[in-house]
Amino acid sequence: MKAYLNLVFFAAYLITSCNTEQPKEYFPFKSFLTNELNELDSLPIAIFKYQTRNGKVDTSIIEKKQFLEIATSLFELDLQEKKTIQAYKELVLEDTDIENIAIHYTTENQSYPIKQLQLNIRTGTSMVKNFYAERLDISGDIKIVRKILWSTKKGVSITSIYYKNNKIQETLTEKYSWSIE
Repeated sequence: MKAYLNLVFFAAYLITSCNTEQPKEYFPFKSFLTNELNELDSLPIAIFKYQTRNGKVDTSIIEKKQFLEIATSLFELDLQEKKTIQAYKELVLEDTDIENIAIHYTTENQSYPIKQLQLNIRTGTSMVKNFYAERLDISGDIKIVRKILWSTKKGVSITSIYYKNNKIQETLTEKYSWSIE
């Protein structure tokens, strides 16, 4: 009887250990962005802001603190959190001709404003060359679609398209440049 119970426990252990699925691991985007912003904050450089609204261009220098707040608020995304992992789908593509690995994340979940994120990484390294994101925000009857291209150590371009009743009301393009390299 004792041998039979040991056999049952051993079989149950084997069944449960074989069925354990390895948890997904997504790119540590939040850590990458934090490191990028910390490096930017630590350097004695200026951040230039170029803004185009209704065909008019304005150029200024923006305080680092203000830029860090903008960047942090736009990218409130931690791909390491379990609920976030479940909300996003991952697709990884490698193009050896241009030495690029594209890691693409998408979601239809309304709780997450970042609908897609694509990181472009140099093959054979963990160096992120750039990333592209699309963000959807809704404020009352205004829908704001933001298309963001971040070039590592260089700058970011944000195009915000404002919709009301599915018609474009305004397009605002902001470019922030700091070019470390």
